[in-house]
Amino acid sequence: MPMGVVYGLGFGALTAGRICQEAHLQGFFMRVLGLPPAAVAAGWSLMCLGVAVAEPIIGIAIDEIRNRGICVTQLLRFVMIPWVVLFYFIWRPVANPTVWLFVPVIFLSLLQATLNLGFLSVYP
Repeated sequence: MPMGVVYGLGFGALTAGRICQEAHLQGFFMRVLGLPPAAVAAGWSLMCLGVAVAEPIIGIAIDEIRNRGICVTQLLRFVMIPWVVLFYFIWRPVANPTVWLFVPVIFLSLLQATLNLGFLSVYP
């Protein structure tokens, strides 16, 4: 099987998992936390815009890290710690959630993009 097909399947699986988690999180914010749908939509739009701008920069940074001889798996281990902390705080928010809840969502999405691109760059 060509490596491009394997890469595409891997990226598709990671993207599908990310989309499912984000859709479930949107429902959680609206139904359980009671945030207005317009606020959730605005927050997610900002998050998507931020990730779209950041992904090429993250990809270039990962390439630079590899060129300096640093193993990408070290980067992944380093990024996993704040990712896990943010994941916990997003699903266990404070008692009175506000729109500021989207700040950790945006950072989590940027870390998730770093993890996705890092996982995919581990393979040749």
